[in-house]
Amino acid sequence: MFSNITSAQRAKIYLILVFFSLIFFFFAVWQSKPIIVEPQKAFGLVSYLPFTYWLGLLIVVAVTFLILFDKSLKRDYMFIVVLMTIALFVSGIAVFVQPNASEPDAWCHFQGAYDLLRTNHLQISVPNALESYNSWPIYHFLTATIVSIANVGFALVKYVPLVWLVFLILVTYGVGKRFALGNKTCFIISVLSILSMWSGVNEYTPRLLGLIAFLVIFMMMMTTKKNTMGENVVIMLLFSAVVMTHGTSSIAALFAVALLSIYKKNYTLIFFIVIIFATWQMYLTPLMFRAGILGIRNTLLNIFEVTRLENYQGAASTGRLVARYSQLTYLAIYGIIMTSIVIMLFFKKITGEHRQQVITVFIWIIATAGMLLVGSGQEVTRTYTFLVIPLACITSISFLNWKVLLPVMGVLFVIFPMARYSTTASWGQVLTSELKGSEFWANRNVEEAYFADNYSVPSLCMHYNRKMLTFSYYSPYNISKLKKRTPNEALDTIPFIMFSKQGNDALTLGTKTNPYLGWLDTEKGRASDLFYNNGYFQIYHNGSFLP
Repeated sequence: MFSNITSAQRAKIYLILVFFSLIFFFFAVWQSKPIIVEPQKAFGLVSYLPFTYWLGLLIVVAVTFLILFDKSLKRDYMFIVVLMTIALFVSGIAVFVQPNASEPDAWCHFQGAYDLLRTNHLQISVPNALESYNSWPIYHFLTATIVSIANVGFALVKYVPLVWLVFLILVTYGVGKRFALGNKTCFIISVLSILSMWSGVNEYTPRLLGLIAFLVIFMMMMTTKKNTMGENVVIMLLFSAVVMTHGTSSIAALFAVALLSIYKKNYTLIFFIVIIFATWQMYLTPLMFRAGILGIRNTLLNIFEVTRLENYQGAASTGRLVARYSQLTYLAIYGIIMTSIVIMLFFKKITGEHRQQVITVFIWIIATAGMLLVGSGQEVTRTYTFLVIPLACITSISFLNWKVLLPVMGVLFVIFPMARYSTTASWGQVLTSELKGSEFWANRNVEEAYFADNYSVPSLCMHYNRKMLTFSYYSPYNISKLKKRTPNEALDTIPFIMFSKQGNDALTLGTKTNPYLGWLDTEKGRASDLFYNNGYFQIYHNGSFLP
């Protein structure tokens, strides 16, 4: 079709097509904004996107395949532009069509650093006030730097996922360049990474910063030769940043760097990263020892949680079923691919330098899989997040004929929206009504225990009032420690009860029912005082505690 058109002319055509796709994208945003996802929607956020969005995405997919089949296209910038557009469509859409930043922890953590900068005072009299300051100093330092230099408020934190997408593309494309791979292979690594990152770790939290540093370390380690002294220094600095940013990321980096360094006989690097890790852990010993023991215990108890049938049958809502089965499809796809790669390695179908590249990434994957032994009940999802890019990388470099991967890319284009957005009503949005209710409660300074049917309320409250760290709170996830036989009996013992649309949506999405709403029909529930109601967020003073 383009045989009579020069390479430069074809590149212009691709850019024009990308430009038109972006017009359709932002017109779709204008049509849809803001979107509040209801739990009845089986495909979550995807159910609300207008025709113009899908038309723009179709153009992007077409351009993706056109540049892959363009034998004379060699310009990196063209591939990067298309990657940015793909990422914007599949992962960036929520930023523009939802009213607020979607991760409650982002609200809490940012405010802690912001308050410290604003007041020049750390509330050491408040229990646990030092915990985040001591545990994530890199996050606090970076937040303070950004706020000081750019005078950025929390409103712009909503757009951090777009910055994350830029990092994701640069790192994944850079891994291919480290291996001296062709532009198309680098491009496929990035596409597979974008379409596989459904876990939604993209908000401004210590976890995101730790993941970014972890991935840069991965990029630096991706060479079949022993790392140079300069590279070792950079890796040690990055590892220090990971250790002081996010504990889970540091453990993943420790496992991966150590095992790959043993393979490369780079013992100097192992020595220094172990010293860095051990020094920081000794600093945090009182805080981390008990958490670490409990984390391993919980892991051993919950490691197969993802395979339990009740996650896919019975009471789960349609949206949750769609998300779970879509996510399992990723495990199946990459499981088949990894099995094929092992067979090819065993029968020496992959040879030479190419074989060494595959083995290097394979060792990193095996080491990172050790994350399954560290965590708090979400080990499979967390481990997958750290493995996504290495899996995409080994998939791309193991198949010399990249056309074999086109069906895989096609399937991922289809299932990614379902895996990423089908449970948006549960955890992928923060409603304005939730923020207003949390602000009202936080500013009352009522130092009594409270229950909220939405787990995000405590984090949002701490965004408005750091003293909320000291208050006892209960949610559907920790109320069992009251050791009551029924939800109603548990709520009877708590002075303040909060119900919200977002909490109800999250519970009904997971189990189709909210077992706590029945408390309102009990004797103590009917005697309670409803003293706040914004339509979607209600606060009750338990009748048992009224004067």
